[in-house]
Amino acid sequence: MIPTYSYEFVCEELARRFKKRGQGKVRMVGILFARPASQLAKAEIFPNIDHFHRRSGKHIDFFCAGFGAGEGAGPDPIEIPIEYTTHWCSNWVFSDKLFNDFQSEIRSRTRWKPSGESDLILANAKYDPDRHKAHIDFSSAITCPLDQMKRDGAIVSVENFFEKIYLYAENASGDDPTWGFSDRVGKEKIGSALIGFVLSLLPKTISQDIKRAVHFAVSDISISN
Repeated sequence: MIPTYSYEFVCEELARRFKKRGQGKVRMVGILFARPASQLAKAEIFPNIDHFHRRSGKHIDFFCAGFGAGEGAGPDPIEIPIEYTTHWCSNWVFSDKLFNDFQSEIRSRTRWKPSGESDLILANAKYDPDRHKAHIDFSSAITCPLDQMKRDGAIVSVENFFEKIYLYAENASGDDPTWGFSDRVGKEKIGSALIGFVLSLLPKTISQDIKRAVHFAVSDISISN
């Protein structure tokens, strides 16, 4: 879990982590849009921030929109009462302005539409070691409106859903082509791997409830140049 306030910061942080970890050129990342005042975020996300951070480890990075380190989190920051420590800060603060600015930036780069509640976007981050640059490929993404997914029974809880993501990332990290996110495989194979991942998240009774399945559709939310 990484506090973030801009797409540029996300790309810079991803490039730094790719280089430090030496874990190939492609990995799954999540962008989490969850305001502290949101009922689901307040009940299930922020009380578990430290656990989520430690649990995700080196296998997947979640970027939390609108958050910053210490006093540098924009105008009128709201301090989040979490005992949380990273390599750069000992507390998180939230800014509605930075949240909305970052959300607008992602919307300008994609065809994604926020739910107005808590949302998670899962996509591939790609790294160019020659240029030491990283970016997020939104052409194969899973958009997750967390509140609606829980209301529909598509997920039991945020904690349970995130745990499934962490387990998948643990077992599939690296450049193994069976992972499906390797830069050595084509988009069709990447899509197949994503679909396999999606199916692993669904309840066993999913075939009896199509409404739940629509939340896990793999889609291209990128904007063609």
